[in-house]
Amino acid sequence: MNRPIIQQQGNSSWEQLFAQLPEERLPMDFRATLMQKVMRQAAIRRKHNERLSWLALIMASIALIALAVASLAYLDFSWTPFELFKGESYPFYCLIGVLALLLLMLDYKLRQLYFSHKKM
Repeated sequence: MNRPIIQQQGNSSWEQLFAQLPEERLPMDFRATLMQKVMRQAAIRRKHNERLSWLALIMASIALIALAVASLAYLDFSWTPFELFKGESYPFYCLIGVLALLLLMLDYKLRQLYFSHKKM
C-alpha cells in the first residue's frame, strides 16, 4: 500500500494529502439513516430518564411510607376509628396537613427550577 509522504511545510502538506485522497460520495439515504440513528438514541435516552424518574419516585414513596409507619409505631398510635376522631387529635391532623402542603409547594418550586435549568 502506497502511503503519501507528508512534507513538513505546514498547511500545504495537509492540502497535498487531502488532494491525494479519492473523491467518495455519500449514499443517497445517508441523511435519513443518520437521523433515524439519532432519533433512536434520543428515544433510548428518554426511556432511560423515564425509568430513572420512576425508580426515584418509587424509592421516595417507599421511604415515606416506611417513615410514616415507623413514626406511628414509635408514637404508639391507635388504629381504632373511635380514638382517631378525638378532639385532642385535631392539632396533629392540622400539622400533617400543613406539612403536606409545604412539601407540595417545595416539590412544585423544585420542579420549576429543574425544568428552567434543563431548557437552557
